[in-house]
Amino acid sequence: MKIIKLLFFLTLFCNIIEAQTGFVTGSISDEITGEGIPFANVYIAETKGGFTTDLDGTYSFELPSGNYQFEVSYIGYNSVLKNVEIIEGETIVVNIIIREAEQDLDEVLVTAKQLRNTENSLQTIQRKSVNVINGISSESIKKAGDGNAASAIKRVTGVSVSGGKYVFVRGLGDRYSKTILNGMDIPGLDPDRNSIQMDIFPTNVIDGIFVSKTATSDLSADFTGGVVNILTKDLPEEKISNLSLSVGFNPQMHFKNDYLSSQNSSTDFLGFDGGVRALPIDKKQQIPNAIDDPLLTTLTSRFRNNMATKNATSLGNINMGYSFGNQIDKFNSKIGYYATLGYRNKTEFYEDVQFNNYIKSTDKSEMDLLLDRSSIGDLGINSVLLNGMVGSSIDVGGHIFSLSALHLQSGKSKAGLFERNSFIRASNEIIRDNIEYTQSSLTNVLMSGKHTLKNDLKIDWKLSPTVSRINDKDIRVTPFKIDDDGSLTIEPSEGAQPRRIWRNLRETNYSGQIDLKKSLALLNKKTDLKFGVSTISKQRNYEILNYLINVKGQTELNINGNPNNLLATENLWTPENQVGTYIAGNFEPTNTYDATQNNLAAYLMSDVEISEKLNANLGMRVEKFTHFYTGQNNTGSLVYNNEKIADNINFFPSVNL
Repeated sequence: MKIIKLLFFLTLFCNIIEAQTGFVTGSISDEITGEGIPFANVYIAETKGGFTTDLDGTYSFELPSGNYQFEVSYIGYNSVLKNVEIIEGETIVVNIIIREAEQDLDEVLVTAKQLRNTENSLQTIQRKSVNVINGISSESIKKAGDGNAASAIKRVTGVSVSGGKYVFVRGLGDRYSKTILNGMDIPGLDPDRNSIQMDIFPTNVIDGIFVSKTATSDLSADFTGGVVNILTKDLPEEKISNLSLSVGFNPQMHFKNDYLSSQNSSTDFLGFDGGVRALPIDKKQQIPNAIDDPLLTTLTSRFRNNMATKNATSLGNINMGYSFGNQIDKFNSKIGYYATLGYRNKTEFYEDVQFNNYIKSTDKSEMDLLLDRSSIGDLGINSVLLNGMVGSSIDVGGHIFSLSALHLQSGKSKAGLFERNSFIRASNEIIRDNIEYTQSSLTNVLMSGKHTLKNDLKIDWKLSPTVSRINDKDIRVTPFKIDDDGSLTIEPSEGAQPRRIWRNLRETNYSGQIDLKKSLALLNKKTDLKFGVSTISKQRNYEILNYLINVKGQTELNINGNPNNLLATENLWTPENQVGTYIAGNFEPTNTYDATQNNLAAYLMSDVEISEKLNANLGMRVEKFTHFYTGQNNTGSLVYNNEKIADNINFFPSVNL
């Protein structure tokens, strides 16, 4: 009982003490601009202590009831004394305005780097931006355990991903969206897509991903859905060393003996082909017809006969990475460095996967789609991603110079065995072996500088060359028609035509830009003026090489529905026997082109503070776009030799409130 009484009196005493205090809150701001003053000092003589404001110039402090004198001070400003009365149990709002000191002071240069990799920094950027921005930080990516940018960006509001790699912003397809790297234009890895494949960017090199959904004049004008800006790792503020290793296992996919694969290269585990899938003949080699030329037999024999899928044991997933960095003070400068290396190997296996093709009925009153073709079978996929990044930076008295290099190497192999049934536009049953390998790489170098001059003029510049390559190497499709008696035959007229395809794309991108920013006070309102110029030059080389496998005297050959028997030595066509399989499909100029695009742009933009709660972003952008094309049709009747097919100048005004 005594203990209960003691606790009661202690609780009552604490409540009495607490009731004798009050809160003071408010802001400290500049008299001219109205901007909050971060880290302003407030000294309270009565308590011989004080506090400082936060990044927005606001504060909140608890004091015992009574009268106090606040002394507010900040470098370059006159000190201000403010009498404050704290009332018991109440919150007092005290906003204090200070004025810049009239006497000249020695210049104090303060440089700061905006954080981008935390949730708080992301929210601050979104809140202060005049255009609509959403994003995800590396802090959130790490918590979610996403392995690549495609998985991570799905968590951004208004963004979806198609096919596991292409970004849709606000429901608009990838042709309306644009992907940039550290604010700079980069080439894509698909000739038919405007946006780059997001799954090639591993999360261990990403600091954050920002999506701009409205246009401002400092952004390129070739988008309507949104601009996805991938920010790579920045230099650390202190010494770091991180090692990560994870493994994954799915009993439905891994360590399965019936996993489908094909003959692989010894370097597939590193993300590139070691030469097994290289084109075995010169692409300009003229392939003769099957009449009497023994060269046809020689050329055909150079193609490897591994056309069939094979069973193997699927392995588990592995993901590992290592990164280190530091920042040191040397020679009155700050020098930083950073490096990261990552590796990911992922295996997927789908049994009885189904792909269907539907068409619309010729009856306009019929709204349901009709099943035209259905393919059912097993599919094995192995994806490898190897990446490395190094960077360095030096800060010399407010002048920051940075250099970084990034390389991504990716290889994806697919092997599938399907049974396809056609119902409407054709009526047949086909069994098909499908083997694919896609090798892609992206190499980016970024040189940049940030300079703060004495008159508060800020200059940022960037230069960034990028080279991207994608090679579909030896795609092998081997379909056999299933006859009524169960035999398997090659029937080109029925869609059972074996083929091998090589597709190559190489794009080189040169980007450069310079931005100047100046803060002014116009009509007692803060105004930020920004001016910049940029240039982008893209050079693309593209080709498709398509070879068919034809057969003569099929009934006399020992193929037996085995794709590997198609190009077996004993089944090759020769002038002597006039039966067998042979390669057809000469180089077609229409499947090859070179193109160059140049885009020179300039812009002027202003951020105007209309009122305390309303800001405006006004801007004008002008772009000069030229497009040159080299290519021809197969007959040679239409030839373009670096022909200028587009030359436009366009103006793009923008307003954001």
